[in-house]
Amino acid sequence: MKSHGFIIEISLCGSVQCCTNDGDEISGQLLSDVQDCSKSGDNEDACTYVLEKYNPDIRIVRKVNGEYTNVQASIEEKCTVCEQIYFESDTDFKDEDSANLYIMWELANSEDIESKCTGV
Repeated sequence: MKSHGFIIEISLCGSVQCCTNDGDEISGQLLSDVQDCSKSGDNEDACTYVLEKYNPDIRIVRKVNGEYTNVQASIEEKCTVCEQIYFESDTDFKDEDSANLYIMWELANSEDIESKCTGV
């Protein structure tokens, strides 16, 4: 299995943020590639590129055995987050690849990508 190049943390209220695997801000080429996902026009190719090249670990805080734990997000959780963010969209978020693209796009289109990509 390919290692994860960075972490995207989502929450069921619709927030998306990221950090490196060490909890630091993303920077350099990774930051530039993420920012490319927010250029004008169709951004699917740029988002797909980041997802395939860096294989981000999409995580969520979930209550497990009575304790809150940061774990890999399930397909259902990813889809729920997309529905929260894009509530007016006609997109069916039951497909994990589509959910991952929308999560990547949301991250890249955050008001200040650099503040969203600091230690989680």
